[in-house]
Amino acid sequence: MKYFTKKMTLDEVKAAYRAAAMRLHPDRGGSTTAMQQLNKEFEVAFAIAQKFEKADPTYTKRQPKTAESAGSYRRQFYTVNGWQGERYNSNLSTKDIAQLIREYVKNAYPTYRFSITSNIRHITVSLMEYPVELTNATMMRNYCRAKVRTQPVYIPSKNKYVNANEISEADKEEWIAYRLETANQRKDFYESDTWLNPVVFAVLKDVQDFMNSYNYDDSDAMTDYFNQNFYGSVRIGKDEKSAQFVERTARISSKKEKEVKRLTA
Repeated sequence: MKYFTKKMTLDEVKAAYRAAAMRLHPDRGGSTTAMQQLNKEFEVAFAIAQKFEKADPTYTKRQPKTAESAGSYRRQFYTVNGWQGERYNSNLSTKDIAQLIREYVKNAYPTYRFSITSNIRHITVSLMEYPVELTNATMMRNYCRAKVRTQPVYIPSKNKYVNANEISEADKEEWIAYRLETANQRKDFYESDTWLNPVVFAVLKDVQDFMNSYNYDDSDAMTDYFNQNFYGSVRIGKDEKSAQFVERTARISSKKEKEVKRLTA
């Protein structure tokens, strides 16, 4: 065999396959012929390694509930950190997934409003209305004080980014005020956004997790290899429209008033 040896363990066979596939796959500049040869050798090497592993007395305790084969492993990932969401379905288009997200947020978070858009490769979930405060001065100040120590920050009056060793107290206060003022204006949501109200953070994180449950990612940025079901993002605000605070009681009252008017008309 060209890519494997008979003395390899099952884990070593898998690792060798991943490494070779990253070189030989047509998407990486390889060829179909080379990839086919690798797959044939992998079937043999996998069977040999698995046979010896099954002979190990501890195998029964270690084996997974679902029997693994060379074919099932090949259908997984070429990269070590690849992952697949629990709801991933290759038959679902981004349009289908966007509709599922709409139904989810409508039922899970009725006092929030989201705009969900999609195209062939992207899904964007934008928070447009929220029933509790998005942030406040204390949360933003704590976040900004920690961030300013690690990376440059944008100072509006200077129209530039300033490094931590150059920033003054006045600059810090200006930046904090700027972040508070623009907190609801077209911002991507990240798990590091500790400036957010924990209630809103939990909602956005849950919506992000639901969206990702339909995705998979087998990318390797170090080698410029990108392979995802779709590119998804969760944002606060959309385009030029800022997200808005809308009290929950106000929205519910308005709906009830309309229902009463219809009943008494």
